[in-house]
Order: sequence, then structure tokens, then C-alpha cells
Amino acid sequence: MRTQTFTLKLTIHFILAIVLLSGVPVFAAPPADSPDAPTLVLAVLPASQNLDTALQSARSAGIRVRHIFPPDAFIAEVPSGTPADFPGAKTFIAAVDPAVTTEWSPAAKRAAVVFNALLAPPITARDAQSLDAHPLQPGDFVDALEAPAPEAPRFLNIENVTADDLRPNYTESSQFMIGSVAVGIIFPESDGTTDPSTEDWTDGKQSLVVSEISSALNWWAEREPAAQLSVVYDTPHTEPTAVEPISRPYTDQSLWIADTMTALGFSGYSYFDQVRAYNDYLRQTYHTDWAFTIFVVDSANDSDNRFSDGYFAYAYLGGPFMVMTYGNNGYGIGNMDAVATHEMGHIFRALDQYAAANVACDAQSGYLQIENQNSQQGCAIDEPSIMRGQISPYANGQIDEYARGQIGWWDSDGNGMLDPVDVGLTVSGVTTQTVATTGVFTVSGHFAETPFPSPKYRSILINSVETVNYRVDDGVWQSVQPVDGAFDDYQDDFIFTTDPLPNGTHTIYLQTIDDFGKVNEQAIATVTVSGVTETVDTEFSAASERLTVQSAAAEPVAGTALQLTDGIIAGVAYRLDGGEWQPAQPADGAFDSAREGFTVVLSDSLSPGDHLLEARATDSFGNVDLTPARMTVSVQAAQFRVFLPLVVR
Repeated sequence: MRTQTFTLKLTIHFILAIVLLSGVPVFAAPPADSPDAPTLVLAVLPASQNLDTALQSARSAGIRVRHIFPPDAFIAEVPSGTPADFPGAKTFIAAVDPAVTTEWSPAAKRAAVVFNALLAPPITARDAQSLDAHPLQPGDFVDALEAPAPEAPRFLNIENVTADDLRPNYTESSQFMIGSVAVGIIFPESDGTTDPSTEDWTDGKQSLVVSEISSALNWWAEREPAAQLSVVYDTPHTEPTAVEPISRPYTDQSLWIADTMTALGFSGYSYFDQVRAYNDYLRQTYHTDWAFTIFVVDSANDSDNRFSDGYFAYAYLGGPFMVMTYGNNGYGIGNMDAVATHEMGHIFRALDQYAAANVACDAQSGYLQIENQNSQQGCAIDEPSIMRGQISPYANGQIDEYARGQIGWWDSDGNGMLDPVDVGLTVSGVTTQTVATTGVFTVSGHFAETPFPSPKYRSILINSVETVNYRVDDGVWQSVQPVDGAFDDYQDDFIFTTDPLPNGTHTIYLQTIDDFGKVNEQAIATVTVSGVTETVDTEFSAASERLTVQSAAAEPVAGTALQLTDGIIAGVAYRLDGGEWQPAQPADGAFDSAREGFTVVLSDSLSPGDHLLEARATDSFGNVDLTPARMTVSVQAAQFRVFLPLVVR
């Protein structure tokens, strides 16, 4: 269990002496006004183009997708030096003129409004300070609430889960702020049935709300790139209710939330379960890790922009929803982003820190159960933070380390991985099959990532393995092909066949790399080869095992292949860095004798740095050299001299 004595390890990133590297761009994390800052790009797809395919293509190119508006638009951050272009899409890097969006889909129009809002200048520190005099909540109201447990029987038995149930379930809709999240925005609209209707939503007001909410979500995404936060927006819904929400106390939310959820088609034993069902629908529909709902109550005609009991913004810790009013107690629609940012912290289990909330320093929250040691109760630290509310922390991008920990943004071992996605690996059911006289092994089994444990909640994970490799002893990693066509889950079966191994005992290792970059390696088998007669030998001609060149294509690498008994050399193959074997060239034009010279011509596009070159011969009987020749080829970067002009005065 974490305590205030836990020391957060700080990682300082720096880049020294950046030189031209054969045209390969190097990216850092520059300030927003830096020439090397990422470019914010709006992409609008034609009806014929699939959104998922376009998103996958963007991510494969190293482009971070921030906001997604199904079915045809998204906003992404494109690194400096990468073309701000998506094939077939209309792309924008400057504010979009509304006149060009008239034929666009509703989702694309919303994306344009959000895009323009994200490009707008942020609130200044001076303006933020002037608004900070406004109270976060009148009196001693607390805006972080606890939702009741689900009442639907089919969701009560969640403790008895199996090892195959490690994905977040129906009740775990926002356990830590990492990965992808689907957001539903609901606009309750009174129909005058029970209460007089005093408020009426308009398209303009709703567009402002969506842009403010998107700015809040973007604020969180910018605070921690390692969280890889991306947001999918469901179509906002304006749904009828018999009451006028703003004229009632917040506790009457049971009436208008039940009305709107029923109108939207979601049922349940309670209105909380109705919202949970909607969140679950969002998560399943958009294939996200998390989902939550935002209810925004119109208060444009209300004198104080608060419910009748004084509340105006609140959220439930860990979901399933948060509530805001249009005017937010006088902060105004222009500062809804700051209010929404604070409430979103609660959605992912961050606690209040402002004095009136009276939350103790040792109160623990979040998947990692981190204490609240920045609460204004005389705690371990006293820093401005978004969880203290007000506008300045939003304008200044401030969040303290304890609030970060409560939403899952702690790296307790300093390895560069946020704890909730710093997962382990188990490998089971490993079998090895071989033909003893060849030294070739077929290895199969099952791997599964294991969650970072939660001290309080069920241990879960959101990672998915994308790459699997194997190696023998200290050899190079070689790729493993998926059994079912793709590695796309945290667990899967694997099978691979080794190259021929020489006599002796060998250790086989498995490596997995997932979508958060977590690399796990594990020894999975020990095999012994005996009785293999080695009849072929391969050697490089160089006296040293390291060859340093200015260019990989500067000169061929020469070697000799020998058949040690009574056959002839039939061929020589080479590979680089554990890649595919390729044919080497015979020195005399043909492989047709017991002793053959060969050459390897390397590509001139080989990147600067060290590369492992291997070569192995095969004889006319099909015997393969079990101990390939190995050499390190060190390609040096191009050197540039700068001559300064000589100025004589």
C-alpha cells in the first residue's frame, strides 16, 4: 500500500548533440510555440474510407490521434517533419471556415468546431487569477461523490472471475486515465410535462459545450504523453425529461437522468445502472478501454447557474457519470473546460484537494491507492493543482504528483512505464519437438500478460501484445508469426521453428512487446542437441569480428565456405540483424566445389550504427552450417565539416 513516504522517481529527458543522421528526423517534446512542435491536424474522410483503417495507418506512422468523431473525422498531432497528410482525406492545419463545412456530416462539423477551439489562444494567467476569486463550490459542498453498487443481478457476481477475465468489466468503466476512452454527452431537455420549461438548448450552445469538453480532455492528454490518451465522442444526445433540471436540487437527478436514459433506450434497476449500460455500449461500440457520460444541464436563463441546492458541477469517483451546468456557478461557458477538467479527474478517481472539501491527507484513492498528500489540510506538499479547482491550475497546466498517482500516472520503478500498464508475462504449455539429427526445434505454447496489481480493486489490464520474438542463447531476436493471423490481445498461442542448432545445450527465450511499449522477456525452454555431424563451415575473411565502414555499400564483405567431408558447397546465405536469409554471391561465379569463396553486398541504405551480419553455407546433401559466421558491421554516420568565414577588419 502506498503512503506519503513513497518517493516519486523523476525522469529527466534530454537530447545532446543532435547531428544529421542520413535524413532520419529526431523528435523531442518541444514547447507548443517551438518550430519543432507537433502540428495539430483535422482529417475529414470521404464516405468510402473506413475510419478504423485510417486511424491504424496514422498510428503506424507514429502520429498520435487525440480526438475521434465517428464515422468520418479525427484530430491528430503530427510530429514535425512528418507530412500532415492522410490519403483520401481533407486535412486542415489552420482554423476551418464554417462555410466549407456545410456539406459535411454532423460528426465532421463537430470535429471542426472542436479543432478551431483547440487552436484558439488559451486563457491567460491574469484572466485565470481574476476568476479564481469565484468559489469552486458555495458552502462546504463536495463535488466528488460515491456511486452506489450496481443493482442488476447479472453484474453483481464480479468477484469470481477467471484468469481470462482481465479486461475491465461493466463496473470498471474508468479505473485509470490511460489508453482510449469513449465519452457520451447528454443534454436533458425539459418538455413541460411536470415542471414549466424555462430552458431550451440550441445548436450553438451545444457546440460550445462540446468544444469546452474536448478542450478539457485535450488538457489531460497533453499532461502525460505516456498515457497515450485518446478520446472517441459518441453523437451528443438531446433527450426529453418531464422536469426542468436546473430548477430542482441535484438530488432530483434520479428523475431527469432516468428520463433521458430511458428515451435513449437504456434500462436498468436504477438510473446509475442505466448510465452504466450506456457506458458499456459505448465501450463495446467504439472498442475503447474506458467510457463515461457527461450530463450538461442548461442554465442560460437561471440567475446563479446552479441547482436549487447550490450544486453546479460534480462527478462520481470512478464513474459512471459527471454533471455540469451550462454557466457553472458564474464561471461561464467560456471556462467550462477548466471545470470539466477538474470533474474528469474525479471520474478517474482523483480526490478533491480544496480546503472546503475537507479530504484528509492520508485518504487513499485510485487503482494504485495513492494518498491525498496535496490536500489543503496541512499535508506533505502544498502545490497548485487542478484537483484544488479554480481556473489558474488549468491555465498553467498544473497537476500534483499525488493526483497523478490517483489517476494511475505513477512510475514507481522508474522504467518509463506508468504502473497500471507496466505488466508482467507468464508463458505456459510450452512443448518442443525436434528431429534429433538436424537440431531443428518446433516450439509452441501460450503467453499471457499479467496485470500490475491493485492494492484495493480487481487487478486488470488494457494492454495488447503486438509483437512476439524468440531467440536462442545470446542470438538475435527473430519474429514469431501469429497462429490466428494477428497478435492483438494480452494473451495468445505461439509456435515457431528454430534454425538448426549445433550440438550442446541451448536456452530458448520468448519476447513480447505490447501497444504501450512494455517489453517482457522470459526463458521458456532448455533443449539439448547431440549426434549432429557438422559437415559444413562458414567463415568471414576479415581478421577482426568488427568491420567499420563509412557506408554499408563501400565494399563487399568476403568469406569462405567449406565442405568438410566428401561433398560440395551448394550455396551460402546471409542475413542482417536476424532478418530473412538472402543468397550471397559465389566469388568465382558458381558454388560447385568443396571450398568456395563468397561475397555479401550490403545495401547502401543501412542506417548508421552496429548491425549483426551472419552467413551460413549449405552443402549438396542439404546440410546447413549450425554455427553461422558472425560479424558486427559498424556503419558510421556521415561527417560534416563547417567552415566559418574569415572576417578581416
